Amino acid sequence: MNLYLSLYMFKNYFFIVLLTLFCLKTSGQTKSFKKQLDSIQALRQLSKNTDLDIEARIQYAKKASELSYITQVDSVILKTRINLAWTYMQSKKYSRKSIKLNNENLKTANKFNDSFSIACINSDLGYAYHHLEKSDSAYYYYNKSLKIFKYFKSLDSNENYINQSLILLNIAYLQKSERDYIGGQVNIIKAINLLLKTSKTEKSLQILWGLYNNLALNLDELKEYEKYFSVL
Repeated sequence: MNLYLSLYMFKNYFFIVLLTLFCLKTSGQTKSFKKQLDSIQALRQLSKNTDLDIEARIQYAKKASELSYITQVDSVILKTRINLAWTYMQSKKYSRKSIKLNNENLKTANKFNDSFSIACINSDLGYAYHHLEKSDSAYYYYNKSLKIFKYFKSLDSNENYINQSLILLNIAYLQKSERDYIGGQVNIIKAINLLLKTSKTEKSLQILWGLYNNLALNLDELKEYEKYFSVL
């Protein structure tokens, strides 16, 4: 009996030791993973800092992308690559790099059926082609993004309306450059109506200012001065 008892106690002790080592290892991995995520987030924020020149911002975005691969988490990798493509997009000089990277990102997002990322990437592709003055391609991607956001039910309504209104504003800019003032007005009014449903934030107010400014310029081109001054 004593021998059996000793074996039983040894087995329990051995199990407890293994469990403790496993917990320590898991805890260490969790802390390491969190540290990696914090570093990636910090680098992303630096890449969005407009006080820095574009070359420095791109370097921060690249470092974040490189670090994301260490996590081996697909969603983290994709989000960080989208941020890198977005950073490239901030300079016309890097528009083609942005397009190339976002086409790769789009394949990945489609593979995982990530509707939100697909909508964002399409919007970014539209903006990049807009920079390159390729209106047909810009329209194509803006409208694809708009269609997804319009029927994307799981996104917070405020954020969804803001995303849609920003895309409509960009489409209106395209229409103005092509002298489609009536079409531009239609999209501006749609965007304004969407924004009126949202909470007032710095971003929503900036977009709203852009919409009213664009609308006033359209009315000025159409010589509709009475409506122009009512908008102002």
